[in-house]
Amino acid sequence: MDKNGSFIWKISNLGGAISNATIYPMMYVSFSIYDKELDEYINVIVEMTDYYSANNCYYRNSDGSFYIKDDKQSELDAFIEKYTSLFYSNEGEYLAYNITPYFTLHYNDYKENTCNKIYTLVDDELFEDDSEHKVFGDTMKQLKEISEIPNPDIVASLKFDTSCVVFVNYENAITHQPIDDEQTYNDYLYSVILDLFDSKSKPIEEMYGQAILSNGTLWRRDIDTGELIWVADDIEDFGFIE
Repeated sequence: MDKNGSFIWKISNLGGAISNATIYPMMYVSFSIYDKELDEYINVIVEMTDYYSANNCYYRNSDGSFYIKDDKQSELDAFIEKYTSLFYSNEGEYLAYNITPYFTLHYNDYKENTCNKIYTLVDDELFEDDSEHKVFGDTMKQLKEISEIPNPDIVASLKFDTSCVVFVNYENAITHQPIDDEQTYNDYLYSVILDLFDSKSKPIEEMYGQAILSNGTLWRRDIDTGELIWVADDIEDFGFIE
């Protein structure tokens, strides 16, 4: 904790000299609900795009450590409480959740080779600096290296501040929804989570989103009628959409 009470991640480099070091932190929240018919849990993963700030991440050469300021935990708690409460009150279902940070490290090693590594928590239990928890006798290892970050089902802001865009990854399409007010943001995000719990594999006509990119074809939804209108073929990704 810093002097203002904010949490600080300190990720120490124990592997030798590095240069041009940059870290890219990401925060994911996974909601899960139990499907009685399938006898399994269905997960919906949300990437919170504005949780970490690039201005609050740096590498300190003096002690060989990355520092990441984590000062939005109360906002994240409020976000989770809001949606778990909505599902419990409106759907009568208990919505479980899991919080997972990811850290992508980019640097040059002592041979000047470019390296990219991804880390996440070893488990859900976080140990503080003064914890007596030890691994292998003397080193507290709380991070593990992974090969890739899971593809999120929803990419959205932690909370609505200004106009924003919510992206949804269905199995065969990506959708794009610009939002201009907080109530619409809350309602839309709740509806999308519910829709993905129902099924991530849908025809494009049933997908949420003003624009839909499916198999290289871009469609837009008519605001008045809801009808899908073809825009273009051979599109690789969303750009700026008027």
